Amino acid sequence: MEKVIDVEKELAKDNKGNARATRTMLALIGDALWTYAEAADNVRRHGAIVAHPRTAAPIDNPYLRVMQRAAKGFGLGRGLKTDRVFLLVREHFARKAP
Repeated sequence: MEKVIDVEKELAKDNKGNARATRTMLALIGDALWTYAEAADNVRRHGAIVAHPRTAAPIDNPYLRVMQRAAKGFGLGRGLKTDRVFLLVREHFARKAP
């Protein structure tokens, strides 16, 4: 069975003593990291240009916009250590890749 990553708990470990590391902030940053990594995995597997599901016309992968929105959430985490946790999340999706 696959190990589940508790992103908030991992962020809390890396940011002990940081006044900005409130539970709410850690939840917001954790969600942004997870969403970004999930969207990036989709873009990596399917490409930036995909076929429209009905017409098969080439379109931008909708997950590109998801990545952009999630990346905006990273600005909230200024002053927080997120590198190690982001790598954990990316590795999670890399293991799931076909």
